[in-house]
Amino acid sequence: MSFRRRAIGCCAAIALAQFVVSESRADPDVWTIASQPRLAADLAAYRDAERFLSASSRAGPDADRRLLLAMAVRSLERVGAADSPDPRPPVMLGRVLSRLAQYAPAPQGSELLVRASDVLQRAIAADPDHPVAVDARFALAVVWARLGQPRKEIAVYDDLLAREPSRQERVVVLTNRAEALMVAGDLDESVAGYRAAIWLAGDQPLAHWGLAIALDRSGDEAGAVASAANALRFDPESAALHDPNVFFLPAHDRWWYDALGAMAHAQAEKDRELARSLWAMAASLWSRYLELASPDDRWVRTATARRKLCELKARAPHPQSRGR
Repeated sequence: MSFRRRAIGCCAAIALAQFVVSESRADPDVWTIASQPRLAADLAAYRDAERFLSASSRAGPDADRRLLLAMAVRSLERVGAADSPDPRPPVMLGRVLSRLAQYAPAPQGSELLVRASDVLQRAIAADPDHPVAVDARFALAVVWARLGQPRKEIAVYDDLLAREPSRQERVVVLTNRAEALMVAGDLDESVAGYRAAIWLAGDQPLAHWGLAIALDRSGDEAGAVASAANALRFDPESAALHDPNVFFLPAHDRWWYDALGAMAHAQAEKDRELARSLWAMAASLWSRYLELASPDDRWVRTATARRKLCELKARAPHPQSRGR
């Protein structure tokens, strides 16, 4: 979610945020650039790639986004950004490769992610305390999530927590770490992680959404619906789930979030006819999840039970019709 986003190894829900903290904008001084002539070209390519990346987030069709991201990669690779003495160009290259992988066919996408992981790890190792290394670690965590490596992802978040992040960054890290724990199957630890994030920032809807999913998959349906209701209280239109920086692994997990949201709406609705319609909507959302789930999806049984419950509530007779 986040945040994914979340995001979001691929057999459970993850809504991981591709959260990027503010980078150090201070360019090297004129004497540094004079002593390292390639820096000027590296930073020019970095600025171009930054513009392409920003434009891609506003582009419409996926083809347009893919083109803009490919242009960013070409700009950076033309100057050999992976080996730049300034850490910002290689970190930007890793981020762009990771984003481009979203729009590439499966084999090519995996190759791009592996390249991104290599570039980002090298950038972190070269200057682990540089301000931009925080961005590199967040980006690397996203790459590990997409490659289905939740333990490596968790290790990155543990590293970030050990570096005393700001309160806002800590909330993001705790939320994303909880998502990774859920992917790894550690549901109890995942629930604890979400609760820690909510304790720090109770108004963050993605933390409530994540807690809802973790509780639901732990068997606590009532707690899950209550957490989804809390998420909707802070984000009535579920805008956080549709943020371009939030993604889901696997992609069809977004239907689980939507289904729980519909259940929360139905449970709170006072108008009985409208409530029945909302329960029917929830049942259809669970059906959508089940249609897209793979045969080995560990959560199929839970989703099937939730759909059956929603179908029963959608068919419940109106109180006035009883006794006839």
